Amino acid sequence: MGTISSSDQQKGKSSSDRIKKGKEILHQRNRYLEPGNIQRKRLPTREAYSANLTEKGIHPHKKHEILLDRDTFASQWVKKNEATVLQWKVNRYSSKWKKLENTMKQFKKAREMNLTTLDNSDPWKGGALKHLGEGLKTLSSLKSLSMMFAQNTIADEDLKHLGETLKKLKSLTSINLKFCTKKITDKGLKDLGQSLKKLRSLKSIRIDFYSKTMTDQGVKYICEGLKSLLSLQSIFLHFHLEDTITDEGLKHLGESFKKLRSLKSINLKFSSKRITDQGLKYISEGIKSLCSLQSFQLYFSKFILFIIWDPYVNSCQGITTTGLQYIGESLKLLLSLQFIHLDFHLCQKVTDEGLRGLGEGFRRLKFLQSLELDFSVISQIKA
Repeated sequence: MGTISSSDQQKGKSSSDRIKKGKEILHQRNRYLEPGNIQRKRLPTREAYSANLTEKGIHPHKKHEILLDRDTFASQWVKKNEATVLQWKVNRYSSKWKKLENTMKQFKKAREMNLTTLDNSDPWKGGALKHLGEGLKTLSSLKSLSMMFAQNTIADEDLKHLGETLKKLKSLTSINLKFCTKKITDKGLKDLGQSLKKLRSLKSIRIDFYSKTMTDQGVKYICEGLKSLLSLQSIFLHFHLEDTITDEGLKHLGESFKKLRSLKSINLKFSSKRITDQGLKYISEGIKSLCSLQSFQLYFSKFILFIIWDPYVNSCQGITTTGLQYIGESLKLLLSLQFIHLDFHLCQKVTDEGLRGLGEGFRRLKFLQSLELDFSVISQIKA
């Protein structure tokens, strides 16, 4: 058996010492990260921040979903005030809005707020939007706001409170609002439109209207607000169930598009029987100058209460071959387009000539990556 030299023994000893020292360092580090024993000064700043949040049951890189119902108290979430993304769902929550307002004020670092109502149990009584607005006003770092109102109790007065709140959130870059109500009129939309003028940093806006009480005048108020948003890149406007909207409303939309040269995406949906080829002409003239436009989506469908589609309701009786030819003429000039989705599956007055007009517009779009056309109910198109 060979003998181990002194040099080999020395090397083995030094290697063993290094392993032992490494284990000690690892053990010491784990001890620092144990709940209740966090020593920030001995850790890098970012790790200390993450460890501190972990101790509170919060992961610094995850969203935090909170279900608010009639049996819960808002004060339970004050400890989560380090969260930057808030997802709050309201279910039968009608008695603790003041507490929710006070809780919201604790989230000074919040950058994204998503508020959803889950039923039609009238949770907005007692000045709910007023209290929510007071809480939101304190979130000066808020970049994204999403609010879904699925109740028939939202009225013009509530939109007034919401408008006053939005004026204070000048850092917003994205806003998403959904209204399903019979009580919002043009008066409420006027307040909302005026508040939009103050959001000069806004880049993305989505508004869904499920209402029969708004008219072309209400669309005009919204468009007046949009014209001031010169940094806007994405517009998503859906007008459901409003047979009160006519070509005049689309005229206001077209005029607002002419001012928004930074637009890259337009998504429009209409369910009005009173829109004709003239309305499509206004839209096509409005988008002609949008050289940066990459996505254009236009729908004529009938949707009821978010998810129920009625294929027997003709929502575009006034759209004919001429309307599609107007759209085709505009598409020729939008050379940056990459995505197009056109839904005219209820427009039964469109013929082969209309599709031919669209096809002429597609030929020059060299960057086009996705094209979706829906004419499934049209009977005058030959296969």
